[in-house]
Amino acid sequence: MTRACAVLLAWLAPVSLLAQAALPDSPRSGETLAGFSGIGGAPTGYFGQVVGSAWGLGGSFGWRPGHGPLGLRGEASFLCYASESWSVYLPGASGRIMGELTTSNWIGRLAIGPQITVGRGVVRPYAYATAGTSYFATTTSFSDDSCGDCGASDTNYSDWTFSWSAGGGLLLRVGGTGHVDVGARYIGNGTVNWLGEGDLVQDADDVARPRPRRSPADVVEFTVGFTFNF
Repeated sequence: MTRACAVLLAWLAPVSLLAQAALPDSPRSGETLAGFSGIGGAPTGYFGQVVGSAWGLGGSFGWRPGHGPLGLRGEASFLCYASESWSVYLPGASGRIMGELTTSNWIGRLAIGPQITVGRGVVRPYAYATAGTSYFATTTSFSDDSCGDCGASDTNYSDWTFSWSAGGGLLLRVGGTGHVDVGARYIGNGTVNWLGEGDLVQDADDVARPRPRRSPADVVEFTVGFTFNF
């Protein structure tokens, strides 16, 4: 993790100097930013060995007062790290209606922290650190288009944990207030209970019982999206 932070700072430093030299700050006193992004996740350690890759969506909100680089960042994300589906008959329908049963393993996260953004020009490097919470959950849903509101869903297992992140990226202006936002971050979720694919096991009574694993569940995330300033 220390090496990753060093590489990030070494990359941001020269880009920041170029951005400051070529694109000085505008006289505006402050700004508010909001954005959304697609996420590609690379789980680490034992967690990564079991679940492989992950994908999801995220959103961010930022406030940068005055003319300085320091601001505040809030972020939310949804990351799916495992999913399995199979066809089943609707109970009580005498085998006449078939639907799809889907079990999804996912992480929901909320966090807030300081962000440093360099300049207000076309190229704007930024770096941040946040703290918050991550919610690990395994949910199962039944869906069938032919029977209207007969779908159902339930949470099979869940756990909460403290989380933190360190990341950075580039805002590349593509319009008056729009920016392509490309970044990367390390999410530290600590040690948490979680389920992987196949960890809901049918017992002798044909009831799915969770068999949770416990380990650190850190993730490296890569993000691509759009951010708008107001």
